[in-house]
Amino acid sequence: MPRHGHGNWTSAKLNWLVAVCVCLVVVAGVRSLAQKPPVSQTEVKAVWLLDFARYIDWPADTFARPDSSLVVGIVGKDPFSPTLEKILADKVAKGRRFSLKRLAVEDDLHGCHIVFCSSADKKLNADVLQKVRPQPVPTVSETDEFLEQRGIIHFVRKHDTVRFAVNLDAAEFARLKVSANLMKIAVPVRGRHE
Repeated sequence: MPRHGHGNWTSAKLNWLVAVCVCLVVVAGVRSLAQKPPVSQTEVKAVWLLDFARYIDWPADTFARPDSSLVVGIVGKDPFSPTLEKILADKVAKGRRFSLKRLAVEDDLHGCHIVFCSSADKKLNADVLQKVRPQPVPTVSETDEFLEQRGIIHFVRKHDTVRFAVNLDAAEFARLKVSANLMKIAVPVRGRHE
């Protein structure tokens, strides 16, 4: 009889130990989720740059070779470093790997397939836009007047989220086709879209 009681006591103790372990695992999981830092606006914008490449079509003659990289040019101060490198690493859009170039406003922008203008200076942005026009290059900025300057994509904050607006007339002028799926999630669209 003492053995039987001893066996039940061990079984109860074992069940209690398993329950404690399960609770510890759950608490540790909740803590790790709670400690995960929120996604920054910089990370969101970097992902949008990747997605723009996936949802914009360039003219057939844009790329020198079928295996040419898709070059993202950052003009001016780079707000993405090192986030953009991590996000673009090993990613492919339309069968092309990404390449990243950091450029000054006075640099040659030839060979870039997406250009992000980091300057808040309207004059510098106008210079960049003049250099890429009429090449098929989606231009992206955070500057409020960017679309009025004939830029193509403008990052905007809406209800604490990063969104974007598109100047479809400027995209059409650059011979770019913006996907209807991308337009469905854009905010105030400039120009027409069919």
